[in-house]
Amino acid sequence: MMLLMRGEDLMGWAERARPGDTIAYARDHITPSLAAQTRPMIDAGIIIPLFTRDRGEGVYLAKRGEGRIARVKRRQAQVRNDGRFRRKPRRSIEGVLLRILRHAASHNRPCPTNRELARACNLSDDKSASYRMRCLVKAGYIAVEDHSPFGRRVITILTGKYAGMKTAEAALPMMP
Repeated sequence: MMLLMRGEDLMGWAERARPGDTIAYARDHITPSLAAQTRPMIDAGIIIPLFTRDRGEGVYLAKRGEGRIARVKRRQAQVRNDGRFRRKPRRSIEGVLLRILRHAASHNRPCPTNRELARACNLSDDKSASYRMRCLVKAGYIAVEDHSPFGRRVITILTGKYAGMKTAEAALPMMP
């Protein structure tokens, strides 16, 4: 992974750029902190995210849109020291899942399985819980480490007062 710009650098470029200007800001993939920093600029229409391939490698581009910088500057008052925004997930299944994962991490317990999460959130099956977990990862609330086919995944909380906490490693229960 090659990070070409930080979120602050991208904001500085957006202040100087004219609508339609384009710049590459990351190669291969984007870190969760960079995604959290660019999200407000995308929502405000300041930058338009683009993706292309160059010699087999993914390149993330930002095209300057018509949005106003002042909208994002007001939101920067809400930014914490680690660069993540204090946005709460919707009051939905994802919010319940995040509370369950925070509880497990704060009490040094293993991450619940998808089946356990589905039961706790009254979801139809474990695939629904897996989808909701992927939504939390995509939104930048958690990061998932898969260790082995016989061990539970380890979840790292990325936002809030529990940022940096991880669930404990454990073996999967044996199926009957």
